[in-house]
Amino acid sequence: MFHWLYRLRLLPRRHYTFIFHRLVAERDPLMRLTPTVDEFRQQLALICEHFDVIPLSESLAAPRSGKPTASISFDDGYADNLHLLVPVLREFKANATVFACTAFLDGDLMWNDWLTELIRQSPAGPLDLSRFGLATPILAESLDLRRSVLAKLRMAVKYWQRDERRALVSHIRDHLSYVPRLMLNENELKTLHEAGVTIGGHTHDHHVLSTLDDDEAEWQIQHNRGLLSEILGEAPTLFAYPNGKPEQDYRAVHVRQVKQAGYQASWTTEHGAWTGRGDRFQIPRFTPWNWNTLPFTRDLAQVSFRKPQVLDVA
Repeated sequence: MFHWLYRLRLLPRRHYTFIFHRLVAERDPLMRLTPTVDEFRQQLALICEHFDVIPLSESLAAPRSGKPTASISFDDGYADNLHLLVPVLREFKANATVFACTAFLDGDLMWNDWLTELIRQSPAGPLDLSRFGLATPILAESLDLRRSVLAKLRMAVKYWQRDERRALVSHIRDHLSYVPRLMLNENELKTLHEAGVTIGGHTHDHHVLSTLDDDEAEWQIQHNRGLLSEILGEAPTLFAYPNGKPEQDYRAVHVRQVKQAGYQASWTTEHGAWTGRGDRFQIPRFTPWNWNTLPFTRDLAQVSFRKPQVLDVA
């Protein structure tokens, strides 16, 4: 339905970039919104039905007439992007871009995953985090009932300063009996690249740029690109801002730093679609919340007409 509305020019010409992060083989009760492989297969089938799926690097030109175009992006650099995503991409002859952090290639976890494992592995009862200025939640026996606790903790910690977050992670490390390996290592990142997946930059350790001073933010961008260049044998040309909301998560100075680092374009998480005009260092992308055909079409139509926020970097 959507592509017919597009062809009939009832919708403006746009390119649509979909955001994902990771896939799971089976439903995780603590991450109900993370698609399983089977769910993602259905989602990709729907995307391919409505769009020509093109590499993100080819989306910078003005959107074309005829069937609309879309691109697939995954953030952070999870190992399932290789082991679970690539087979589905091959099945549909589709492509994707993975925006990868580099601090976790040695087996470390992102801060949000440390929190998830703390909530998963802690015994039922009070969880004392008062030394970090956090409330003491009561953990239920059921993981399903712990999900709201995890959501509140993530929101509380999301914009902490780097040293505060590191102290919390250090505390969590000491209280886990098992640390899962979730992120790509160097060999897997190379294999993902060799499988035809585009690798883009996403800062070194995913700290929100707006929480860092300018020098540290520049280092995060430059160091990440330098390490990816060494590992892949070529410099990445595409970048995505961590979290990605303008002014809240990145500022004009960070847009300039991404340009100066040598990138050709960068993406935000502003809900919207690319017109082919404007600042190619603040291109919007989005995640649909409903994958049934009619709501999916409605959401895409709304995205088509939405004007995303773009910072003035002049």
